[in-house]
Amino acid sequence: MSDLRPQVRAAIQNFLTHHQDHHTAVDVLRVIQEEATLMKETEDVRDALSSDPYEALKSSIPAKNLERFQQALRVTMCDRVRMGTSVARTHVIVAWPTKDNMELSFLYERRPRKGMLPGTAGSGCQVSYTIELSYNHGQRQRLLEVMVWAASDVPSHEPAVCIQNEMDNEEEEEEDEWEDLDDNEGEQEEAETDVAPTKDTIGTTATTSISSSSSSPDVVPANKKQKTDLQQDDGTTSNENNPNGDMVAKDSSFRDEYVAFLDPDVLQSFLESAGLLSEKLDDATAFFLLMTFPFFEHEWDIVGFVLDQFFGEGDDESDDENGKHSTSK
Repeated sequence: MSDLRPQVRAAIQNFLTHHQDHHTAVDVLRVIQEEATLMKETEDVRDALSSDPYEALKSSIPAKNLERFQQALRVTMCDRVRMGTSVARTHVIVAWPTKDNMELSFLYERRPRKGMLPGTAGSGCQVSYTIELSYNHGQRQRLLEVMVWAASDVPSHEPAVCIQNEMDNEEEEEEDEWEDLDDNEGEQEEAETDVAPTKDTIGTTATTSISSSSSSPDVVPANKKQKTDLQQDDGTTSNENNPNGDMVAKDSSFRDEYVAFLDPDVLQSFLESAGLLSEKLDDATAFFLLMTFPFFEHEWDIVGFVLDQFFGEGDDESDDENGKHSTSK
């Protein structure tokens, strides 16, 4: 590589001499620097697609289509910012000028969590990654979004929890609890109608009526109240206010939480415009294609989070030494 430097320096100097009457040397060098950076980012994307790190593209996309897709793309904007070890931001736009001016906008951010005390064991961080699709510089359509709320500055040792799945499970449990409660009320009402209010059963009837009235909507069911008490005693799910009004976790050992979004309609639109549609290319493989673009950090398993939530392959994924995912089950 050292033998290239004199040649590159000579070529740049000749270019500066040729344009010195119309532009300053600083302006010319700035343009050269920006274009060289974009050209390098473009080649990095092409190399990543050629290497097929998830081993899913070459078996699903015809070689000529993938080659055409690689050669047509251009990185037109790239902004990378890092502030120490706590803040990182990467914003990149990749364009295909020959395909309706199609653009993919990538935005990766990692920053300290809001509402958490900095410098503490439970300060945590927030990680987000979005991919948006647009045509002819028009409105962007959200293609992919992943949000991670981490308990610390590094991934938790425990498996991350999908917030959406937790919410769905809680709603189902709540509905089941109220259905059981309604069934019990119905049985009690039937028992009341079957027993005549004689002198011998007046006490029993009164007791049954009191039991039924205790299940009104204003009273928390026993099983619901027990669950609430357990949650309050468990530091992993309870929060308390600090003097500044921020929410601080009592126990920093809770799992990382995440939520993911993938729009299959926008994904199909991208594949169609890119000329990559084929019988062998399913949504999961198309997702691997998107994640091959090298614009996010791999410290948190963003790929695995989306697979778990949308394709149900997270438990069957096997990672090799390089962190590659295999789609085989």
